[in-house]
Amino acid sequence: MHIVIMSYDNAPKERVTNREAIKEALGGNAFIYVGTSDTCNNFIDILTKYGNDDLLLIEDDVRLCNSFLYEVMDAIDKYEDEVINFHYNVHDSGSTSEVPINKYQFNQCVFFPKHVAKKMKTHCKQFYKLYPYYVRRKAYEMEIRYALNQLHIESFIAYEPELVKCLGFESMIGTPPITTHNFIDDIEPVEEETNGEE
Repeated sequence: MHIVIMSYDNAPKERVTNREAIKEALGGNAFIYVGTSDTCNNFIDILTKYGNDDLLLIEDDVRLCNSFLYEVMDAIDKYEDEVINFHYNVHDSGSTSEVPINKYQFNQCVFFPKHVAKKMKTHCKQFYKLYPYYVRRKAYEMEIRYALNQLHIESFIAYEPELVKCLGFESMIGTPPITTHNFIDDIEPVEEETNGEE
């Protein structure tokens, strides 16, 4: 599996520092991709370089949970061959569920299985030509949604609790920072009942 931390040139210092911290937390087993402000083209480039295998895409504005790789690998084993979004921020049910692909958004941490990653580039290039409005708005989540639709993928897994926490850094596109509703490390552990026994 290729783990790619997506960043961009001229990123604020906090993002540069954080992308290095993410790589270190992963034991150095990740690639830092520094692209331009053209996020749609950056994603096409990532697919060109790393889309020949399972791809875990992580943006540079998140904190990983303490047991990140263990949790990710467990989820991949459980939901084999599915696209998994580990920070689907509009989904606050508290439990993992399948979501229609037309509701795909948020790219803070997403897993694309090899059979999907290998085929997405062609459709992402089509999107780039067909939808310049979204390209200008740096809406590469729409590019991903389009590619998955073209591949007849009907749904993705919205994983709960979320395995990354958005840190609220300044956005390249000027949107308000994304909050994280259900970060796994923020959840209080449930104490088992002892029935009065010590």
